[in-house]
Amino acid sequence: MGPIALAGATTTITSMRTTMTTGTSTITPQSERSSAGGVRWPWNRTYTTKPRPAATFEVLVEALKSVAQHVESAGGIVGHIKAYARAGDSFVHASATDAQHEPSCEGDASLSLGPEVHCQLVAIALLIDLEQLEQIVVGALN
Repeated sequence: MGPIALAGATTTITSMRTTMTTGTSTITPQSERSSAGGVRWPWNRTYTTKPRPAATFEVLVEALKSVAQHVESAGGIVGHIKAYARAGDSFVHASATDAQHEPSCEGDASLSLGPEVHCQLVAIALLIDLEQLEQIVVGALN
């Protein structure tokens, strides 16, 4: 089996703008790992878009489902997709391993995102091009 593709994005959404920074990496058996066991990759692209209308954390859960569906539609295999969003004292953590099942969630996805929200989404997938996985992640968070 070939390398495993990883794509991640961290996003800050305010009433003025949305800023997203992404990074990508691959894992092979010989990959360099950090002391914590995680993979090191650069947060190498930044996107700034127009403000978004008020929403709930459910949009993050939908983004996670979208990533899983797009990875599988492209012939890839979902390894694990995790997403986390925080706005003030409210949060949602969602996790998925395929597109056929609802993501598991911790927190109340029906709560409003508030005036500022911080989101992170990381996808690990097999049999998919790294740049394609990054585009899927960015598209889901947009």
